[in-house]
Amino acid sequence: MAKNCEDLPEECWGIILKKLDHHSHFQSLSLVSKSFLALTNRLRHKFTLTNQTILLHGTISRFLNRFNHLKTLDFSKFRGNVDAILDTVFNCGLSIECLDVSNQEKLPVLTENMRNLKVFKCAKLCCLSDADLMSVSVMLPFLEELDISYPNSRIYESDLKLDEFAVTDVGIEALWSSLRKLRRVNISGNHFVTDRSVVGFSMNCLLLSEIVMLDCCFITHDAFHFLLCNCRNLNVISISWIQILPRVASTYFRALCSVDLSDCSISDESLSLISKVCWPLESLSLRCCTRFTMFGISQLLCAYRSLKHLALVKARFLTDKCVSELAQFLVNLVSINLDYCFQLTTLTFITLVTECSLLENIEMSRTSFGKVDHSVVVKNRRIKSLNLSGNAYLSDETLKYIAQTCPNMELLNISSTQLTTEIGISDVLKICHGIRNLQITDCIGISSLGAGLKLPTLEILNVTWSGFGDKGLKTISQRCPGLLKLDMEGCVTATTKQVEELLKMCERLREINLKACCSVEVLSVANWIVSLRRSYLKVIPPSTLPFNNCHRHLWTHGCLLE
Repeated sequence: MAKNCEDLPEECWGIILKKLDHHSHFQSLSLVSKSFLALTNRLRHKFTLTNQTILLHGTISRFLNRFNHLKTLDFSKFRGNVDAILDTVFNCGLSIECLDVSNQEKLPVLTENMRNLKVFKCAKLCCLSDADLMSVSVMLPFLEELDISYPNSRIYESDLKLDEFAVTDVGIEALWSSLRKLRRVNISGNHFVTDRSVVGFSMNCLLLSEIVMLDCCFITHDAFHFLLCNCRNLNVISISWIQILPRVASTYFRALCSVDLSDCSISDESLSLISKVCWPLESLSLRCCTRFTMFGISQLLCAYRSLKHLALVKARFLTDKCVSELAQFLVNLVSINLDYCFQLTTLTFITLVTECSLLENIEMSRTSFGKVDHSVVVKNRRIKSLNLSGNAYLSDETLKYIAQTCPNMELLNISSTQLTTEIGISDVLKICHGIRNLQITDCIGISSLGAGLKLPTLEILNVTWSGFGDKGLKTISQRCPGLLKLDMEGCVTATTKQVEELLKMCERLREINLKACCSVEVLSVANWIVSLRRSYLKVIPPSTLPFNNCHRHLWTHGCLLE
């Protein structure tokens, strides 16, 4: 068998290894042989720069030489001077296509070597101005995707002009006049951009397929209407805080697949007119929208039975009876979000799992789920994800019923549900053997996972500010051998000894959050991690006070402390 594996062509190994979830899994494989080392190096297409990398190695040159097929660089988690590092990157001959410099102080200096970038993400910069966008338009002419969303500009000095500390239509004009290959753009959170910018994108970026303009104060329904009339290739549009007028033109193009109208004011008449446009809609979000009623949403959903994703967050008129009537139109639905629909109870859940045969994801947080009991179990094996957080009536009995109804569930979020205990969680884990992600934050009544068989598929567990102490950690150690991420912030009774035992038993663990675990000694845990020779482990310590002493000690062993 071993001989056959050695003879397997490299192309076949490449196909197999690409199925791995994360490049960190390549580490052990790279130690098997020189051929595996070379193969895993070539398969690494994305590199995320952290401060740890620079502090330990002083440069990223060795990584650029090793991973010579990199296409994407992510600097969004790096805090420091990006310019010098970018010079090194773009002078080494790599064909970088995607660069993310989000969360930086300012836009880095752009050079001629970056001209071939196709994707540029610079969201949440501390300072972004029209001059920066002009630089982007000149230096990156082949961009296909640009994200300049939510700049954090706070420099409102009286001696500065608006365009010197913020983005205006002047800067956006520089973009649409030069970036003719632009396909996707996100200008959300730029408060001084107006309809003029949107019209410019419509008329000049003829390949535009996606535009996101959430939280833009001066963009109105006129811009929304103009886009729909003039963007032939537009597939995705997201806009918020506008009034959708009952005006629909016969010239609307028929390519729209996804519409997000969060926080908009939209009447039944407007929904009725939109239902006649005949878009190939697959995703619709009316999150926190106002003015529409059951009549309007019924007409819309009747016309768009192709919908796969639907969000009706805070549609407070919705009742169990309303959902029962709408279910006939949701035959192709894959995910639905009904958060903050306070009148909905367990009956709505039953309707959805019974009538929507393709449904995989249900979000019903902050509803009245659990208020109405139901004894008849109708199994739906397609349901993979349930978010039931913040439901005051959710009990252990209801949890067991949910597990019996959705035995193939992989993600369950019951955070902030005060009636649930470890009995309910134990019942869920006995039935749903495929659980991968379990969120039980702020659940004081849950102190452990309960007794039972091992849970080899459980990879992500969040028990923040719950009742978990040493008893609960022991059940995790015993039952979760495949755990990758554990968030136990605020578990104040957990001790150093039990945390060390958990680190020993959960060999695949890649991230652990110990913040506010005041009984855990970070130095002792750090030494334990090193003794286990565990690499690629991210640790958020209980306190930052003794933290600096073990930075380099852990970093040199491949661990990251935040």
